[in-house]
Formats: sequence, C-alpha cells, structure tokens
Amino acid sequence: MQSRYAEGAPAGWADTDPELIRSRGAASGAVVLSILDRCRPHLPGLAERLDQPGAAFLDVGTGAAGVVIAMCQAHPGLRAVGLDISELAVTVAREQVAAAGLGDRAEIREQSVVAIEDVDVFDLLWVPQPFLPEPVLAEALPRLHRAARRGAGLVMAISTNNESGVSGAVIDVRNLMTGGGTLPAQEAGALLRKAGFSGVEPVVLPGGTVMVARH
Repeated sequence: MQSRYAEGAPAGWADTDPELIRSRGAASGAVVLSILDRCRPHLPGLAERLDQPGAAFLDVGTGAAGVVIAMCQAHPGLRAVGLDISELAVTVAREQVAAAGLGDRAEIREQSVVAIEDVDVFDLLWVPQPFLPEPVLAEALPRLHRAARRGAGLVMAISTNNESGVSGAVIDVRNLMTGGGTLPAQEAGALLRKAGFSGVEPVVLPGGTVMVARH
C-alpha cells in the first residue's frame, strides 16, 4: 500500500488480488469478533439481543465478508449484511459466503455506506473509520442511525494519534493512507452524537481505540 500511495494513487485500500482479499478477510473475522466481545460489557444485553429471532448485523466495508461469516457462525440465527464499494471484494465476499453455507442469512451489497436506505433493521453495526474519509463518515452516520433499531449498538474503530513531532506526523500519514485519517475520540464522539447516537464512549483496547454507542 505504501508504494501505491507514493506513486500517486488515492488513499485507501484498492486490492486487485482476490487471494489477498480472501486472506485479509479470514484474519479480519477473528480480530473484529474479539473487539466486539471486548465491547459487550459497554453494551449490556447485546449478546442476548443478537441471539433473538430476526436479529441483524451490519458490516461496513465488508471486504471478503470475514466479519459477516464470523458473526453468523457465532450467532446461529443472526442475519447479516455486508457493504463494500469494491466490485472485486463483493465478488469474493459472495463466494466466501456461499462456501460457508450462509447464502440464506448473509447479504453482500456493492453499495456505499452513504447510500444505505435501510430503516429500523440492524441490532449491531460495525464501522471501521480508518477506511472511511471524514466527509463520508459524517454523511453516513445519520443514515446508520436511521438503519439501526431502537437500542441497537454501534462499534466504530477509530485511528487515533497520541504522538507529536515527527512520530505524530508519521502516524497521521499512515492513518491517511488507509483512507480515514486521524480521528480523535472526542471528535468521533461528537460526530456520533450529532448523528443521534447516545451512550457514546471510547473504549481503549490493546489494538487501539473504538467508540461504542447506542441508538
């Protein structure tokens, strides 16, 4: 990714190798599932909610659907929707979902999060801010609030930067390269509250910071 960026390509992921997309998807499922498990104390009742009939999960930027598959396997009755703007990633994701035998429970859409039109559908939303430019995130969050059911939970990973000087500049560039740029927890919280979410708080985990919120 660094070389592609240095050659003048736009920020963000743009994988063209299906095998690389698959391998990243397989890894992301376990990582995000661990993050969501760690956040459950901050979202009381979420685990039980996800096991209720009709429960639904939204994965923004699904890639190879690793998170969608992991969530459906962890919650046998859960339905899931994965969004991605990459045609190749969507093709790979649909193949992975079919191979996992989840075609009747998981829907993969080639769709930007700013185009989501669902209303009162999802019980848990996973949002990876590191891959979403701030204008996209700001436009998407009110739509995600509308798409969530009352009492639903949102978990949003964010790219923070607690360094200054050269080290801080390097981190800012790295965060920019993934597409979303640096977003301090205070600013992330303000965006979530402006979109209508409540109970907003940062949770510092070994791998970074995530924001948790309720509809």
